[in-house]
Amino acid sequence: MDTPDFSSTSPTDIGRILAMSLDRSCKIDLISEQERSLLADAKVPIEHYHRERLVLAGFALDYAIVMLLTNSNIRNQARDGYLGTWLNMSKQSAAGMALYQLFIQRCPEYADAVARMKPGSINPIATAFYGFLLSDKGPNGSAAMLADMCAPSMYFTHFEVAAETLHLAGLISKPRDN
Repeated sequence: MDTPDFSSTSPTDIGRILAMSLDRSCKIDLISEQERSLLADAKVPIEHYHRERLVLAGFALDYAIVMLLTNSNIRNQARDGYLGTWLNMSKQSAAGMALYQLFIQRCPEYADAVARMKPGSINPIATAFYGFLLSDKGPNGSAAMLADMCAPSMYFTHFEVAAETLHLAGLISKPRDN
């Protein structure tokens, strides 16, 4: 597959591209059979899980923009494009508005989880995701396994995609780990 050429793409459009990439990376039909089995065991509707995955992936992209773009003008432009795409989606339907509001609500909580990450400890992103997945239900081993198995990789994969996209656009010199 050819590497896209984003070198002449504006920071605002890069933000939009990152937001629109969620349509491809977070499709409900990409949820594996193993995940579906754990969801059934946990009695968590697949739509709820899909929505939480989408919000976590959305946070990861937004967080990468904020953390990796050191030039505040470029950061603001990229973030305006990114958040503007979320806002436009919210205006399309009641479901879009609900998803946007959930995204806005979850971002600070996921940022707090990322700030608490330490090597060798329980991943706070998985813990936060688990709590969001269950809402007011009691403890559930299947949901805990699902959160631990999927949430960190969802976060890291999307953060890395954003880093690589920002690099290809010439907005950062090289992707860094986070």
